[in-house]
Amino acid sequence: MIGKAGGIEQIIDAMDTHVNNSSVQNMACGVLGTLAMNPRYSEKIAKAGGIERIVKAIALIIESEFQRLAYCALLSIRVAEYFE
Repeated sequence: MIGKAGGIEQIIDAMDTHVNNSSVQNMACGVLGTLAMNPRYSEKIAKAGGIERIVKAIALIIESEFQRLAYCALLSIRVAEYFE
C-alpha cells in the first residue's frame, strides 16, 4: 500500500527534512529496505533518490566502521541487481 500511494517519495522527503534525526533515518531505512524486497518498489526507490538518501543515513545511524562497510556492501548488491 505504501509503495502504491506515493509513500516512497514521502519517506524520502521525511529523510531529507529530518537529516539529523537518527530515529527518523533508522525507521525510514527499515521501511525502504522492506519495500525494496519487491523489485517494482526497489526501482521506484532508486528513481526517487532513495539510494543516495540511504547512503547518507548510514553515516548517521551506524556507529562502527565495520557496520557501515557491511551495510554499504549489501546496498551495493541490491543496486547491482537493479541495474542488471
